[in-house]
Amino acid sequence: ELSDKLGVENVRKMITADEFFGALEDIQYHMDEPQSNLSSVPLWFLAEMARKDVTVVLSGEGADELFGGYAYYEDTVPVRKYKKMVPLPVRRALGNLALHMPYFKGHNFLVKGAEIPEKSFLGQALVWPEREVDDVLKPEYNTGDGAFELAAPIYARVKGQPELVKKQYLDMNMWLPGDILLKADKMCMAHSLELRVPFLDRKVMEFAEHIPDRYRINENGNKQVLRHAANKSLPDEWATRPKVGFPVPIVYWLREQKWYDYVKEYFTAPWASEFFDTDELMRLLDLHFAGKGDFQRKIYTPLVFLVWYKRFFIDEGQPSVQAA
Repeated sequence: ELSDKLGVENVRKMITADEFFGALEDIQYHMDEPQSNLSSVPLWFLAEMARKDVTVVLSGEGADELFGGYAYYEDTVPVRKYKKMVPLPVRRALGNLALHMPYFKGHNFLVKGAEIPEKSFLGQALVWPEREVDDVLKPEYNTGDGAFELAAPIYARVKGQPELVKKQYLDMNMWLPGDILLKADKMCMAHSLELRVPFLDRKVMEFAEHIPDRYRINENGNKQVLRHAANKSLPDEWATRPKVGFPVPIVYWLREQKWYDYVKEYFTAPWASEFFDTDELMRLLDLHFAGKGDFQRKIYTPLVFLVWYKRFFIDEGQPSVQAA
């Protein structure tokens, strides 16, 4: 629809489950390291399609981190009301109390309302809460720093800054280089396609740094400055529409017998038990398959590790057999 309004050609491709899982091993190979952001898969196919016509592309990486585009930067309506009605010292005390108690209904509400992202915010990178990691990893692989310990030095650089700034700063230093730019670069270069990211130009970043919080996120939504700029060229309904990522319907595919069996083969492989409690992985897979919960990220994350590990350390780690 937007292509028609702007008079540009739109090229489409609908990716099937067979194509998705068929490309997974090659994607993890070119990624060089386990990477469990589902959007890397459609990005692989997008780069493949673009390379048929061009050798260089422009992309929008960095805009959400700089201008406040992620929905999780925004407070829900109840949290917004809570912040207006309850003084910050009281909210901080309640949030700190919740962090030191066993998980309960309303835990996340109190923590988010406390405005202490150093203890509550890891962005999209959070798959397992730390309290659940022991159930999944074997003890010998569960000895590193926790996620918040890794984030602490970064948060320390913006101590005293507003909550939104802290969240953006963490994403710019962890999520952006460790996920967004990593997968964009690797997926494009796998197809000999050069990717350029104009939002990360130094002058653009300096401009974004000086935008007041209220012009990044307010009652009208997120990424307000960028939306107003876009509105000069785009129709209202496109400049103001909600953000849409690169959704992948794996939540449904994992409830099909074919793909349940595909994942089960990895989860029950002898070498999987070196790293994971495979009974726990199968429990999650079975619950998801039966429609008793949405565990797609908790399934996909160990899956891509095992796909990556098999390719590099089993398939390619075997000594080659040479003819006499």
